[in-house]
Amino acid sequence: MAAILIQSEEYVDLTFKLRGAPIPLDNGYVIYSALSSICPSLHELKSIGIHPIAGIPTRNNLLELTAQSRLKVRIYHQQIPLIYPYLAGQAFHIGQNYYQLDIPDYKPLISSESVYSRLVIIKGFQDSNNFIEAVQRQLDNLGIQGKLYSNNQLVVFRGNCSPCSDAEYYKTRRET
Repeated sequence: MAAILIQSEEYVDLTFKLRGAPIPLDNGYVIYSALSSICPSLHELKSIGIHPIAGIPTRNNLLELTAQSRLKVRIYHQQIPLIYPYLAGQAFHIGQNYYQLDIPDYKPLISSESVYSRLVIIKGFQDSNNFIEAVQRQLDNLGIQGKLYSNNQLVVFRGNCSPCSDAEYYKTRRET
């Protein structure tokens, strides 16, 4: 198995101001699906991340968007042309509500000693044992050495993440 060296400066976060109606509180897949409908290539990209959107939680499990609400898309810099024309300044909908994206700012990744993710989804791996094995395979494929620990609610990774120069400590809650 060949290790892949990923330099953090090869990835950027595209940050779009986001305006519109409240969105579901648990919005990761809903946003991904809505964006994929206006940007079909998004669904085919392997190394892409959509950050959680900040806002004000409401009583009915919605997230009220604010002036600080942003859609952040982490992407390999050479893939930007595959999504930029479909997302920059565009509108999309979730159900009957429409949302507007502005022209994005971009920021290269900066190395960090720790990373946190509230939710990680690996398509086709929903039960705990298979999920842990899939995460370990992906870490191995990236040349990241370490150990995953799980109690079925929390997955903790400790190890040497210098190949990705973005993490030494990684944990995520499993949604079941």
